[in-house]
Amino acid sequence: MTVCPLRWPRGRRPGRSTAAPAGIARATGRPFVTGEHDRGIVEQVVRDLAQTWTAPPITVELGDARWVLGAGEPVAVVRSDDLDFLCHLSGRDGDPALDVEGDASVATAVLAARVVF
Repeated sequence: MTVCPLRWPRGRRPGRSTAAPAGIARATGRPFVTGEHDRGIVEQVVRDLAQTWTAPPITVELGDARWVLGAGEPVAVVRSDDLDFLCHLSGRDGDPALDVEGDASVATAVLAARVVF
């Protein structure tokens, strides 16, 4: 079998994106493994979310990372898959699976949140 390499027009090659590999992983049912550069993207998106967060304070756990959104003592811990969560925040996907421990009403605020990236 001959494999033809994908060739981009001169000067038009896009930057590396995790969107296509993530979609392929979902379609095939295989896990999507993130690298160190992906962790930086997740951190930046959560920082952007934190800047606009007006709901009660929460702790967000994505993978092995934790962030506190809002000022004061968190009223809940929200856990989700990092890829599903970011796809949701970007408006590209439906409702992510959320595990909410504590005040369950914060799920509404999380599901209403959007970050443009």
